[in-house]
Parts: sequence; C-alpha cells; structure tokens
Amino acid sequence: MHFFRSVAALDRFLEPWFPEEETYRAYDSRGRRLVLTLEDEPVRRRWRRDATYTRVSARLAESEPLHKEELAELLLRRRREVDPTAAAASLSLGQLLVATMERERVFE
Repeated sequence: MHFFRSVAALDRFLEPWFPEEETYRAYDSRGRRLVLTLEDEPVRRRWRRDATYTRVSARLAESEPLHKEELAELLLRRRREVDPTAAAASLSLGQLLVATMERERVFE
C-alpha cells in the first residue's frame, strides 16, 4: 500500500510501465476510484527535437465516492496488519486515512 500527497509525487515514484502491467487499485482521499494514465510531454533538448518524457498521471474514474467503503476496508485491514490491537472500526474514512498514514511512508 502506497500513499501519495499529490499526482506529482505519484509520477516521481511510479515507472511508466506500472499502469499497463500491474493490477492496482487507486483512490483519492474521498474514496473515488482513480485511473492511472500515461502522458507524453515534450522535453527541450539541444541535440534532439522530438524528445518526450512519459509521466504517470491520475484522473478520476467517478465523480462520487462510490468506493468509500472499499477504501475504508483496505485501510482498516492494513492498520490491523501493522497494529493488531488498533481499535479503528468506529473511525470515519478521514480519521482512518490519517491514522494509517501516520504509520506508513507517504510520498511527498
């Protein structure tokens, strides 16, 4: 499980092959599914005019948080793996996200 504070942090961490070759589930903090996409951006080079950089980006797959419960269950499961005594069943999604991220690496 990985946490990113921004799309830029996600791009710095993930390689361009990841969205096409890995099975993944991605969500925003509200529980909306995300789709990872690849975008080619031109790069200015003195010796090569058609150079591009392929970056990983994320876009919303839905406008409403239809996967809020699914995300909460994943966070709760991860929290229990790290701390089996954690009582987190009554936490809101936001509280559960903060509590889980406190014990995980968050990419800035």
